[in-house]
Amino acid sequence: MNDAARLHKRTLTVGIALGVLGLLVLLVGDYLLLQYGAVSFQASNGFFFFLTRLSAIGSVALLPFSAALVSAALVMKYWDKRLQALGAPDEDDDAGPDLH
Repeated sequence: MNDAARLHKRTLTVGIALGVLGLLVLLVGDYLLLQYGAVSFQASNGFFFFLTRLSAIGSVALLPFSAALVSAALVMKYWDKRLQALGAPDEDDDAGPDLH
């Protein structure tokens, strides 16, 4: 398996993992905020302040970044298949396409 195939598979895996994490934070975040959240910036414990910030970041940053990674992986896979169909040489292949 070449590096391009591994790259788009890894990108897709990371994108899906971030999406699941973002969805989990979005679904469970309200419950955790009601139980343990820091209401003010003068939180008595750093963990509760961190938990509050993490739940705010979950819906704002994780889900759009996940969507960007998944779409980038799909575009990379499409262009990898398209270039293979056109007969472009692999990166491991020393010889170019046969022109005769």
